[in-house]
Amino acid sequence: MKTNIKVLFYHTNPNGDTFIDKTIKWWTNSKYYHTEIIINNEYLVGAQAGEGVYIKDVIDNSKYYDIVNMDIHSTSTQLSIIKDWINGVIGSKYDYLGIILSQIFPTRIDSPNRWFCSELSTKILQLLVVKQVISLTPNMVSPGNLYNLISKKL
Repeated sequence: MKTNIKVLFYHTNPNGDTFIDKTIKWWTNSKYYHTEIIINNEYLVGAQAGEGVYIKDVIDNSKYYDIVNMDIHSTSTQLSIIKDWINGVIGSKYDYLGIILSQIFPTRIDSPNRWFCSELSTKILQLLVVKQVISLTPNMVSPGNLYNLISKKL
């Protein structure tokens, strides 16, 4: 079965770029500050400061982000397991410690039950067996790194 994955890479905040958005872009030397994933156009999964891990309805705000569109071959069992995993992390808190100790100070330390956006997106892509990210440590991946990895066809 084919699973369509859209990874959204935000370059502009719909509410206006915040200090944190600008800092992430500057620190990571990227035009991207946030990432989310859409699975089969059913729902959007992400993690954000103040919200933690969420599922939202898919809304077209495409002027604020770039999209990497992938078709992944998976079984219905694999997709069910991935959706169960995602449902299990919904409501998890944002990983402030992890983003500081892995993105700012590259110690690889993070909170195992908390997530930041590119860490969550990388983990979901690993569960979908996307070869470009399979060997990565999710908390070491920034939105710009993830874009650079998956936007190139191998």
